Amino acid sequence: MVTVKTVLAEEPSVWTRWGPSGRGVISDAGRKWSSAGTPVAGSYVRWFAYCGNGIVVGGSNSGHIARSTDYGFTWKDLGVPIAGCTAVYKVVYIGNGILMANAVDATGGRIIRSSDYGITWTANSVVVNSAFGAGNPGVIVYCGNGIVLVFDSAAYLYRSTDYGVTFSWISQMATAGVPNGGCYCGNGIVVTAGSTYFHRSTDYGLTWKEAALPTDLITVGFAYPNYLGNGRIALFAMGGYPAVSTDYGITWRMAATTGVSGMNCYGATDCGGGHLVGSQRSSSGATDTIHLSDDWGESWYNPDIGVGTETNIYSACHLENGIVIVCAVSGVVYRSTPFSKSEFDVGQKDMTRIQCTANSTTVAAGADYGMLVVSAAATKTITLPKATYWAGRRLIIKNATAAQDVLITGAASGATTQRIDATTTVTQATVYNADELMSSGTRWIVIKRYR
Repeated sequence: MVTVKTVLAEEPSVWTRWGPSGRGVISDAGRKWSSAGTPVAGSYVRWFAYCGNGIVVGGSNSGHIARSTDYGFTWKDLGVPIAGCTAVYKVVYIGNGILMANAVDATGGRIIRSSDYGITWTANSVVVNSAFGAGNPGVIVYCGNGIVLVFDSAAYLYRSTDYGVTFSWISQMATAGVPNGGCYCGNGIVVTAGSTYFHRSTDYGLTWKEAALPTDLITVGFAYPNYLGNGRIALFAMGGYPAVSTDYGITWRMAATTGVSGMNCYGATDCGGGHLVGSQRSSSGATDTIHLSDDWGESWYNPDIGVGTETNIYSACHLENGIVIVCAVSGVVYRSTPFSKSEFDVGQKDMTRIQCTANSTTVAAGADYGMLVVSAAATKTITLPKATYWAGRRLIIKNATAAQDVLITGAASGATTQRIDATTTVTQATVYNADELMSSGTRWIVIKRYR
């Protein structure tokens, strides 16, 4: 019997809008973090899987299974899932209480399986190969209808059609390498990415072709693709090379990383509505260990806050209602909860979040703040985020510099610039001028000018 706790009082109670009209909810994911303690003493969780109803299961670097039943707020260490287990890597939920994970014991890599939401586990002896390396034992992708694909560290592919109970060997990828991530895109289309290659299948993993990648992507490591719907895949990888495909992985282009401090990435999670939260290894921590995208992976930026002073952040996982969890190499799990508490708050920006900037040019990427106070020794240009992705959001921009102009301009949208009312640029030519703006979903509207 699995005990499921009720949603905590801190969580939103009304969430009915996930899409353009609900940007005020989605976009807050990944900006407000709090500690949820250390699930596994002396270790850290590499990967989380969300099972619904508040149940989260994670695999740790020490081989222990961590489990939460209250949306990652409190945790229980369930110990090792199989005898002699020394590490658990990727954990995947495939429905009906069934989880699959990559694990390592004295014999090398193994696939383990749970049918009771991660409480007890058994080892699948079929998927054991001499090449199934202990360093990173591959990728698990669930394709629906009981079909599970497993790629080992030598790019050998195993396939199950009975929800991971039995497997058969299919093939070895044409270009051998360590596969790091994969995703199912519907209609039998599966993609997998790794160091130096990208592969694609259109028949549920039976046959594969190597896809062409941009030059900058050829040397990526730990590449984690996310399928976002309508043929769109966002690839978030170590080495600073995020990329996007809009045709189910046939062609790729590089994403923009303006304002990002380093991108040594450990994957991202899809929160819906084009909003993704990514985690990474950083040399400094604080503001650059979390990356956000608000346009389906087309561009990435750092939010104004990170997760304390942590440096290595693993496995961002979106639960539901904008709740995201990550684990730091210190072993501490951090939770992100939205600012908005109900759909009625959509369109209201937290005006206590103020940024004072002295940069020569500042891009208001992601509308992180309720207010931007601009002060510097030269004319400043504030480029608004795309109105398309921020419907209902409000932002105040204030000129706090004597004798210096602040220029507010719309974001580039293809070959054009998005409008601010009937123009593309608003000028604040006097100190203490301010403008309050709101996105209509297609352009920014000036609600009030303070002159």
